[in-house]
Amino acid sequence: MILAACALSVQAFTPLLHSSINAQSGIFQDGNVFIKENIPAYALLWTATIMTIIAIFIFKNRKTQKLLVLLSILVVLACNLTSGLSFFAPSEAIVNNLHASISPGIGAFMPLVGLITLLLAYRGINKDDKIVKSMDRLR
Repeated sequence: MILAACALSVQAFTPLLHSSINAQSGIFQDGNVFIKENIPAYALLWTATIMTIIAIFIFKNRKTQKLLVLLSILVVLACNLTSGLSFFAPSEAIVNNLHASISPGIGAFMPLVGLITLLLAYRGINKDDKIVKSMDRLR
């Protein structure tokens, strides 16, 4: 979960897309697109990061921890859907109109790292829960 929180916070500060041509107006004015340019996606990203950090510290309550991890996964998916819809449609128009090349930045891959680590964390919490339940049956 620490890796997921780190990956999500790295996404907040690294560019999602790079453009070879700076646009006159819009999201590619400086040649880079950051997630903080989309306020709803930025808020969802930090919500998921904070929920992941909270889930780290409530390890004694596995049921709540699993719920927080699942909610973090859903919020990360919503964040990426929101940012994808708002950034990738204008970038397609820029490629067609200005003949610019657009390449993904490091921030475009961080959600994938965050999702994979959150899924692995959920699986690990499930395994721990099953072990504890089997130990309770043995008593």
